[in-house]
Amino acid sequence: MSKSVVKMTETIKEAIINLFNNNSVMATFVLALLPIFELRGAIPFGMSTQIWGENALTPLSSFLTSFLATSLVVPIIYFIFTPILNLFKKTKLFKKIAEKFENRIKEKSNKMENSNTLKKMIGVFLFVAIPLPLTGVYTGTCVAVVLGLNFYETLIACVGGNLIAGIIMLLLSTIFKNNTLIVLYAFIIILVLILLTGFIVKLIKKRSKSKSVN
Repeated sequence: MSKSVVKMTETIKEAIINLFNNNSVMATFVLALLPIFELRGAIPFGMSTQIWGENALTPLSSFLTSFLATSLVVPIIYFIFTPILNLFKKTKLFKKIAEKFENRIKEKSNKMENSNTLKKMIGVFLFVAIPLPLTGVYTGTCVAVVLGLNFYETLIACVGGNLIAGIIMLLLSTIFKNNTLIVLYAFIIILVLILLTGFIVKLIKKRSKSKSVN
């Protein structure tokens, strides 16, 4: 790794260790609860000897800790998604943000809207199972709610997909066991590229609309 990456890693390491008092289990659990990282980022994070040294989790411990945390998210999001979204839509401050978020979720679920329940479940399962940023249990559960899946159907589809994503990340992290930060940094880079691409696409669409109006 370059000197800048090593320096950044050391800075992150010190901050994390101080924040969680060298408790790798708690840190991994908390990271897995975050919407962007979820278990995809938490598994290589918990296994990283570069960050935790001898306190690094075993592959199985990191997987189980991350999987438990992200699986707990599903029932929470399922029951609060609609009430909170409706509440935000009634406020002046958050109305536009809530509507944009709702439209984004509907865009992701449009292709499955007219499918039967089993196909919807498989679609959500496959969506969550892809170990990429922004395709985890948070988005998957929201899509399931929009599609009209009940609680148990949502739980099976999202937790099942989460299990597959976790196994894939576990295998990748095990391959790079001596340097799991490679997997974590790759995940972050992909996330940045996805967000950057989305921003550029929106910018191009806005410019094309303004040109057509003029």
